[in-house]
Amino acid sequence: EDDGLAENTLVVFWSDHGQGMPRGKRWIYDSGTHVPVIMRWPGKLEKQSVRKDIVTLIDLTATTLSVAGVEPPEYTHGRVLIGEKKEPEPDYVFAHRDRMDESYELQRSARSRNFRYIRNYEPEKTYAQGIEYMDKMPAMKQWRRLHAEGKLTAAQGHWFAKPKPIEELYDCENDPHNVHNLANDPNHASTLSKMRKATEDWQIDVGDLGMISEPVLMERIEKLRVKVAAPELRVEASDDGLRIVAASATEGASITYRSQANGTWSPWILYSEANRQLQIGSDLIEVKACRIGCKDSATVRKKIN
Repeated sequence: EDDGLAENTLVVFWSDHGQGMPRGKRWIYDSGTHVPVIMRWPGKLEKQSVRKDIVTLIDLTATTLSVAGVEPPEYTHGRVLIGEKKEPEPDYVFAHRDRMDESYELQRSARSRNFRYIRNYEPEKTYAQGIEYMDKMPAMKQWRRLHAEGKLTAAQGHWFAKPKPIEELYDCENDPHNVHNLANDPNHASTLSKMRKATEDWQIDVGDLGMISEPVLMERIEKLRVKVAAPELRVEASDDGLRIVAASATEGASITYRSQANGTWSPWILYSEANRQLQIGSDLIEVKACRIGCKDSATVRKKIN
């Protein structure tokens, strides 16, 4: 509004999932995946209109690129929700739950307009695995206390079930809290079969790396990691003393540096246009380049005097 752009700007508002609440954030029931998404785009979107189709926040990447006039790359997940290149609603959107802090879990889910399917790949583990930060939440403390005292209803106590069912299926229209598991109901066998297959097809399509144990996966990743190119470095004079100029040939790499003065090294500092001044009295400098997913470059050292 201050810049006069309010009537010509797409604004998107969405939220997180509710920290620490039972079956909230990190859970793949509706209580953990249903978040608000509100869009305002004067002249493009009808005021106070409501969409009934299923969406995922991943769709926002393709959508914002598209409405900005940028063709989403082929590898982009999600669909274009609005604008001239709006894409049709899919039959399902998908969710996953993997390791949560110190606890290992492996669940996959599909959601249609009306049903929620969940596959538990580690049914021998209870839903109620301990997670330190969650167990500090007041609601979680009460939940565990009431369970220990035998005061929970069947629905409330289901979270402590062991083993878990291998499959879960919920009618989200008539059972919005996902309490009544229909996976063994013959009346819903067709829906269960379709959503099971859709989930498995999605796992194959995206290359579900969660199916590989972490130690094996990390070993494979380590072999594939590329080393960042060592930065070129020079030191030049400025009005305030000396400053460094450094760059790496690896696209997207960041550069850190530290300097030594009177035998003492400074902390490593992120190099930027506004942050490249050397401390007074520096006689030695070291720089290296890094990028997430790659191996750090060799360290380049240069004497200043």
